Amino acid sequence: MIARLAEEASSLPFELAVQGLGLSLSDQYWIYPKDSDFCWEELNYFNNEFSADQSARYEEEILRNPDYTSEGVLPKHWVIENGVRRLLKGGSTLSQEPYNEVVASALHRRLLESSGFVPYTLSGIEGVTVSSCPVFIDDAEEYIAASYVIRTRRQANHHNDYQHYLECCYALEAEGVEKQLHRMIVSDDIVANTDRHYRNFGLIRNVETLHYRPAPLFDSGTSLWCRKTFAELRRGDFDFASRPFRPEPARQLSLVSDLTWIDTEKLDGFVEEAVDILSKNDLLKERLPFIEKGLQQRVDRICNILNYL
Repeated sequence: MIARLAEEASSLPFELAVQGLGLSLSDQYWIYPKDSDFCWEELNYFNNEFSADQSARYEEEILRNPDYTSEGVLPKHWVIENGVRRLLKGGSTLSQEPYNEVVASALHRRLLESSGFVPYTLSGIEGVTVSSCPVFIDDAEEYIAASYVIRTRRQANHHNDYQHYLECCYALEAEGVEKQLHRMIVSDDIVANTDRHYRNFGLIRNVETLHYRPAPLFDSGTSLWCRKTFAELRRGDFDFASRPFRPEPARQLSLVSDLTWIDTEKLDGFVEEAVDILSKNDLLKERLPFIEKGLQQRVDRICNILNYL
């Protein structure tokens, strides 16, 4: 019985994707049923409205989320707001992740060009606070996660994971990759992001020209020690494991060969801005002073490194 239930559960995502014709807002691929008269131009989510009536049906339940191929453990829902396709994403126990996304966006605005990151705001759905961000590709593009990029070439014995990813990107003639990686590593270091795995960064490819460019930074929700217990925060345990290239934050930061793009004056007031954002979540009230302390340490660390250069 248990084995059967496990098999059914594992097959559910595949069945949903098939029943939804594989349509998504992350690429241009879909399932075309044999002998059907379906038309991509009339079905794709980039240029067409979507609603419950257009959703897939699993058994007797209408599934309202039009994208069944998005990964991750947090609840997600695609909506159209004022003509803009947006992804709404919830949080876990204390619902800190949506607020972390907004904090990361505040940091990105200070340090990066607008094209280098996906801006997040707070929104609500059915009385629950969620993060909201626009789709970062259009109807002629697809997102290719780094987990696929690194498979395009065999890794040389003398290359570490960082060098191998760059080598794969160079072979695809993607420009500006190392610049974007530097910004990703530094930003993640400041907000203590623990979830920058190989599916949370990558490239965007134009499906017509096959031209590649770095994807903007997105998905920074698992930051600011949201998985730490209150006891750990209270005793000043701000350690975290970095990703994707090295688990030690200091060693990963050492991969960044150029820090001259960082204007430390733009970090002035960032901690206060972050605290103001997080304070909107009443569940974080007890943790907030310790998060503030840890974040200030991360900012001071970057500033001290730059002062030694």
